[in-house]
Amino acid sequence: MQFLRQLTISKRLWLIFFITVGMFFVFGALALKQSYDVMYSAKAIKTQHIVESTFGTVEYFYELEKSGQLTTQQAQEQAKNALSKLRYGRNDYVWINDLYPTMIMHAMSPALDGKDLSGYKDPDGIEIFNEFVRTAKQQGSGFVSYRWPMPGASAPVDKISYVQLFKPWNWVIGSGVYLDDIQTEFRSVAISASIMSFTVILIIAVLIINIMRSIVKPIENVVAAMQNIASGDGDLTQELSTHGKDEVTQLSLHYNTFALKLRTTISHLLNSAATLKQSAEALGNQASQALHISEDQSQQTEQIATAINEVTYAVQDVAKHAEQAATEVSQATEQASSGQINLDNSLKQTDKLCTTIEHAVNVMQKLA
Repeated sequence: MQFLRQLTISKRLWLIFFITVGMFFVFGALALKQSYDVMYSAKAIKTQHIVESTFGTVEYFYELEKSGQLTTQQAQEQAKNALSKLRYGRNDYVWINDLYPTMIMHAMSPALDGKDLSGYKDPDGIEIFNEFVRTAKQQGSGFVSYRWPMPGASAPVDKISYVQLFKPWNWVIGSGVYLDDIQTEFRSVAISASIMSFTVILIIAVLIINIMRSIVKPIENVVAAMQNIASGDGDLTQELSTHGKDEVTQLSLHYNTFALKLRTTISHLLNSAATLKQSAEALGNQASQALHISEDQSQQTEQIATAINEVTYAVQDVAKHAEQAATEVSQATEQASSGQINLDNSLKQTDKLCTTIEHAVNVMQKLA
């Protein structure tokens, strides 16, 4: 049930409390209703037994009538006299009316005898005697609830009566009991039950509060500690209480173990950070030295580059001069080749001249 996860643990515990109280009230109301029904049924059944017992008296006088020992009027008068003296409970009584309905005998209100009661209604508008007749005709017997004044009082109170039809004389014999004593007793029971229920609810509330504190407070401490750790400013030297054997105690124990390991890890990290800082400082110094060396090398490299550039320019000049020299050499070579040819021609002419001179000498010798 994921929606319960939307509620805090304390609210869930209070929810259990309210559900328990609600069920307690429901079962209490059902128990009180059952208690009232039992008392009501006991009163009704008692009335039924009274009416059924009076039938023996009426049937006795009816048998005297059938045997001829009494006339119908005598038998009925003696039966009415016998039932009029019947009392039980809190001055409860029996009455007789016929099917019209007319009151035949009312033990507590003789002024009603012989009166037509078909239009008589209680404060709730129930036509009481018509209801008696209807129940007797349709069912033969049954219960009717209404309101009627108690003897010696004028204010009507709740009452339940049981009526039964005596067919030979068309009499409706009935008796009823007042329910004010049931209501008084029920109120007493309800008050006692309410006091007891309130006491039980108070005890449950105190237990729930103590249980809630034993669960919620340690969890809140764990949550606060975890929040401190999560924020980065937590005190890792703080330890939670581990007095107990429940799951929250185990959680606190695991938290303490976690905090100890975290402290150890952070301590190692701090030591490593210090060592790393020292190494970084040394590396920084070396880097500074390397930077100076690099700057020197850069300056030297620039000087070398300048020299190389100068040499390059010189080489370029030499190359130009060499090219010019090569051109001149090429020209000289060509001129030398031409001179060689001319020389060869000169030598050839000289040889011819020599031959000619030699021939001339020979001629001159011959001439001589």
